Amino acid sequence: MEPDIPPKKARQGRRSPRIFVILAVSTALALVAWAAVEFYYNLEIAPEEPMENADPPAVERQSTPAEERALPPANE
Repeated sequence: MEPDIPPKKARQGRRSPRIFVILAVSTALALVAWAAVEFYYNLEIAPEEPMENADPPAVERQSTPAEERALPPANE
């Protein structure tokens, strides 16, 4: 026959304010790290806004092979 063990003695752990402090501090540190990563990500990926007086970039039109073989206009 197994001996009777009182429920308080049979519990694996005790309630301690230290455990709560460890959990709270580790959660707070995880949130701070997450916020730092989000801030860095948004800082690096943020699109650059063009200056007010800046000219738009020049776009060079490239001809296709079909256009190169096309006949010139009739008036030339």
